Amino acid sequence: MSVARYLVDTSAWVRYPEQDVGARLDELLAAGMVATTVVVELQLLSAIGDPATYARVAGLRRAAVQVLETTEADFRRALEVQATLVEREQTGAAWSALVVAATAERHGAVLLHCDGGLDVTASVTQQVTDRVAR
Repeated sequence: MSVARYLVDTSAWVRYPEQDVGARLDELLAAGMVATTVVVELQLLSAIGDPATYARVAGLRRAAVQVLETTEADFRRALEVQATLVEREQTGAAWSALVVAATAERHGAVLLHCDGGLDVTASVTQQVTDRVAR
């Protein structure tokens, strides 16, 4: 699989049915440039209650996207960024989004998202993000 350049946040995946978002994700998927994290997978797959559907979707996702490792250092970085955001009185980023952002930052991946909280997070981290929809 190609080296992934885009870590796609849950906020973008759940908007896949929107024409612009779906087209962008399809383009990146076809190019082999999409990655995920275990945090994103947990969020997406948690909505599936049927064991057969869960297994099918999980398998398709494993085949289609590279999983970037999330480490203890990513959780520590998320806490560091969260503390800075609180100091700035800029709350609103969910803990899971902070971990995903930290993982993207460490791997040098563009964070593709649809989450205003991640725009604020990027003001702290200075990492490259791409907001695929408003």
